[in-house]
Amino acid sequence: MKHIPFYRIAKLLFDEPAVVKGMAEVLRAVLQARSARWTEIAAKMRGSEAAAYAILTTSPPCGIYIAAG
Repeated sequence: MKHIPFYRIAKLLFDEPAVVKGMAEVLRAVLQARSARWTEIAAKMRGSEAAAYAILTTSPPCGIYIAAG
């Protein structure tokens, strides 16, 4: 994650320097949260199938959701 140019990405989307800086920080936070959630899911998948299914069918805060059944 540390090599992703968040500031450069935000600069492509916004003109105001203060907004670019703020949105770069938001982008970094969102992607880090999503990455942490995927790591958690992967760890559960290495465990039991029931544990993996349980975590995949709940609605997490960062938006990864698979509907049950």
